[in-house]
Amino acid sequence: MAKKVVLPESPLEGKSWPRSRDQDLPHFLAMLESEFHRDTSNTLPAFEAVNLIASHLWERDQSSPEFVSVPWWTVEVLAMGYNIYRDGALSNAPLKLGEAFGLEGGGQGKQPRIQQSLQKLRDIRIAGAIAFNSAEGVKIEAALQEQADLTQLSVGQIRRIWEENREQAENAVKNFPRA
Repeated sequence: MAKKVVLPESPLEGKSWPRSRDQDLPHFLAMLESEFHRDTSNTLPAFEAVNLIASHLWERDQSSPEFVSVPWWTVEVLAMGYNIYRDGALSNAPLKLGEAFGLEGGGQGKQPRIQQSLQKLRDIRIAGAIAFNSAEGVKIEAALQEQADLTQLSVGQIRRIWEENREQAENAVKNFPRA
């Protein structure tokens, strides 16, 4: 079984952000929709979108509004998954909820989608932290070692993560306003 690793803190923690949460919400929802359309068998972006909307309202102390606006693609994905689950319950081989929504691993030894998503987020955060450190003059080898120490991953794993996400992380740092 794979070792469970806590997600590292976002490299953006404590840095000034150029947009408000209200301005960010539609951008993040558009990113999730784009992710879903790249792989329509992956329903996780719909769940993440609903969570993002709820979190946004909770942060604004609007925890119990009577109605909220939710993108149609999200409602459609959740309704179709529920229909698969409901129809499966009527069969001789009922599906688990995670199977109906395509969230389970889909075979022996395959990770559930949420674990894949969290690992992707972890990797992006690690690469972002390395890119921020590098932009501030820290040598790459030192930044790799620091992330290995923080995440309890090997330097080799951190190097692989950096190589796979380097270009995206460096571009993000270039576009991030300096304080």
